[in-house]
Amino acid sequence: MLTNEEGKYNLHIIERATGIIVKTVDIPPSVGDITKFGEKIVLSSEEKLTIVDLDDWKVSTVEYPLLSGYPHKLYVRNNNLYLTYVDKRGNSYILIMDKNFSWVKHTELHFPYMTATFRDNKLYILQQYELTEKFGGIMGIFDLETLNKETEILLPKKKHKVQDLLISDK
Repeated sequence: MLTNEEGKYNLHIIERATGIIVKTVDIPPSVGDITKFGEKIVLSSEEKLTIVDLDDWKVSTVEYPLLSGYPHKLYVRNNNLYLTYVDKRGNSYILIMDKNFSWVKHTELHFPYMTATFRDNKLYILQQYELTEKFGGIMGIFDLETLNKETEILLPKKKHKVQDLLISDK
């Protein structure tokens, strides 16, 4: 559980059976996403990637390579950590980190970015904007093996703009 108490940001580890907080760890502000990667908890924030070791609760950070933007989503797949981010112009990127917490790839996806989600071997990026009078947004689907765009879907223009996405099998 993440909290902001009096300007101090914390990660609380809660024992599920009792609901009792067993550990509190100070973390940086502006956390974008959180995931478990190996035996560590990883948090994306604007300044650095924050890593909390589950064995000794030590906190370390890793600088982003060439990051000039806003980190967003984290995803773990095949012993790699994927991080999406958007630069100040709205362009999307993906960073890939190996199990040793070293950056192995940094790729621009050449697609506008508002929000994204991962599912299986795919990255889905959503952007809402006025494309034409008929279309009000676009979704790009990227393969995580190749990082190539497989397809894009034009979203029909409606009275209310799409705000988020959920990928379902049905």
